[in-house]
Amino acid sequence: MTTDYLQQCLQTSDSITHSILELINNMLIDLLATMARLDNEKRIERIKQGLARSGYKPTGKKANEAKHKRIKELLVVGNMTKEEIAKAVNCGVAT
Repeated sequence: MTTDYLQQCLQTSDSITHSILELINNMLIDLLATMARLDNEKRIERIKQGLARSGYKPTGKKANEAKHKRIKELLVVGNMTKEEIAKAVNCGVAT
């Protein structure tokens, strides 16, 4: 429950009360944001520790050796453009 709700309940036009409640509300929001950030950092650290303990190493996607070899062969021949080679090998031009 935020202090905005409390301020509505009090229905005061006192500027001092309004300022104090606004200050408290901002402090609560800052506190909750800090707690969330610390919790996230702790979770990330525990995940890293668990992965290190298990010996996990991300491998990523393996390169398609046959496709790369075929691309190199077609490049050596030199009678096709990059776009034609990509279409022939069924891959993107960036590959």
